[in-house]
Amino acid sequence: MASLAKSVFPKLTFNSLGLFRNIKTRRHKDLRNLAGSLNGVAPFCKFKGGGIRIHNDAGFSDLPVAEGPVFFDASKEHETLEWSGGPRLVLVAFSVARLSGLSSTDVDLLHHLGFLLPDSSFVNFPKGHPEVAASTTSAMHGAPTGIVLDVFAGDAGLCKAAQKSGYHAIAFDINPQRAQFPIQPLNPTKVDEMQILLDLVSEHAASLLVVQCTVPLLGAFFSQDRGSPTFATALASAVRNLVDHCVSLGVPVAILHPASSTFWEHPAVTKLWSSPGGQWTTFDQCMHGGAQDRRAHWWCTTSLFGALSALCAKDHKHFSQPSSASPWPSLLWLRAVELLNHACSKPTVNVLESSLSAHWMWASNPDHFSTSDDKDSTTGVCGSCLKTSHDFEDNVEVVWVGIPREPDDFLAKAVLAGHPKALLDSEPDPHMLMLIDNLLEGSVDSPQKGRAELDRWKTLKANFSEQQDSVRKDWDPHVREVLGDKSTVLLDFLLKEIDFPDHRLV
Repeated sequence: MASLAKSVFPKLTFNSLGLFRNIKTRRHKDLRNLAGSLNGVAPFCKFKGGGIRIHNDAGFSDLPVAEGPVFFDASKEHETLEWSGGPRLVLVAFSVARLSGLSSTDVDLLHHLGFLLPDSSFVNFPKGHPEVAASTTSAMHGAPTGIVLDVFAGDAGLCKAAQKSGYHAIAFDINPQRAQFPIQPLNPTKVDEMQILLDLVSEHAASLLVVQCTVPLLGAFFSQDRGSPTFATALASAVRNLVDHCVSLGVPVAILHPASSTFWEHPAVTKLWSSPGGQWTTFDQCMHGGAQDRRAHWWCTTSLFGALSALCAKDHKHFSQPSSASPWPSLLWLRAVELLNHACSKPTVNVLESSLSAHWMWASNPDHFSTSDDKDSTTGVCGSCLKTSHDFEDNVEVVWVGIPREPDDFLAKAVLAGHPKALLDSEPDPHMLMLIDNLLEGSVDSPQKGRAELDRWKTLKANFSEQQDSVRKDWDPHVREVLGDKSTVLLDFLLKEIDFPDHRLV
C-alpha cells in the first residue's frame, strides 16, 4: 500500500495510510494531524460525485475526488459530498502529529515499508496540543484537555475517573442507572438516536480523546439458543457503525467486553478486528482490583490501553462478587485514566513518576502475587510490578493493599438497603412477620397463637433455671450487673430452634 501511495502521491510525505469504503464524513477538522501537512485522497474505483468540500471564511470549494488525486489541509473544516454510480473506495495518505514519540526502531520500520516520512524538523503541533517533554512533572499551563465519551456507561466508572483527572466526560446508556454522575438515555440501535451520537462525535472530533464502548453484559442477547438475535444484531451493528465513523474522523475508539461472550464472533463486528492498527488488550479482572478472575478483551484502534494486559497466575484466592457490585472494578478505570494522562502528556498523581522523572506502565508480565501475607485474609488485592525503560540498580514495586472503595461505594450500599419497610416486601421470614405484627399490635392468623407461644417460653425458662444460674456464675461482675436476670440460655435455645445463622450471638 505504501508503494501504491508513493506512485499516486509522489511529492507527498505521509506516516499514515488508509483505505476507506463508503465513508461519508460530516463537517469537521483533523486537529491531530501534523500541522502544515496535507492529506492526499485518490479514487480506487469509478463513482460519480463524492468530492471533498473545504470550508473557509469566503465560503467553500469542492475537490473532485472522482477525477483523480486531490490534496488539502485537513486542519480546515471539510466534509464528504454525496456520491452515486457505485461504491466510493479511496486511498487516503496523511501525517499524524507527535512523531517525536516514535522510537528509532519504529521509524526505521516505516522507512523500510516505504513510508515517505516528514523530516523531523517539520514536526509541529496544532494549536491547543503543545508538545510536552515526557519527563515533565510540574504543573503545566495550557496542558491539553479533551473529552472522554462512554456510550454504554453503566455506573459511569470511567467517566467519574476521567472527570476527577480534569477531563470533560459524557456518559450515555440504553437504560441509565442511578449513579453519582449524569448519564443521558440513548439507544444506539434506534436510527434517530444513533444519528445524534454520530453528530456529537463529528462535532467534537478534534477534542475527543477516546470513545469508549463498554458493551453491556447481555449474554442472553449474544447466545444462539436464547435471547433476542434481532437485538443482538442491531446492537453489534450499532457498535460497528460507531467504530467506522470514529475511524473516519481519526478519533480513537475502544470496545470492552467479557472475553467469553460470543459478541466478539458476531458477523456484524468481526471485520473490525482485522482493521489496521487495531490493538487487543486481554486481562483478568482480579489483576485490577476485581474479586474474580473473569477475563475480558479491550480492543482499541490505538495502543492506548495496552499496558493493562495482565493475566492471573492462579496463585491467590478469588471471591464471589455480589450481584449489586459494579461489573468492572473501579481500579481498572483509574488505571485507564492514568494511561490517558500519559498519552496526553498530562501530569499524573503518581509520586514515583515525580521522583524518577519517567513514565511508568503496569507490567505486561502475567505473573503476580497476592499482596497479603495472611493466606486467609480476604482483603488482599493483587499487586502488579511496574517497569520502566530506565536501568535502576533496584527494582521498584508498587502494591495496593486493601479493598479499593470510595465514599460513593458506601453510599450506593446504603441506597440498596432501602427503607426498613422493604423487609415486608421481600420474602419475609414467618417469624419476622409474627414479631412485626406483635410489635404493631396488629392481628395475627390465630389470636391464641401468641399466648400459647408465650406460655411455652415460660415453661422453657423454668426448665433452664438451674442451667442459667450456673452460666450466670461464670460471668464477669459487670456482665452480671448489666444482664441482671435475663435468660440468655432461653434466648440461645430459641435462636437455634429457628436455625438463626449467627450461632455466636448469645
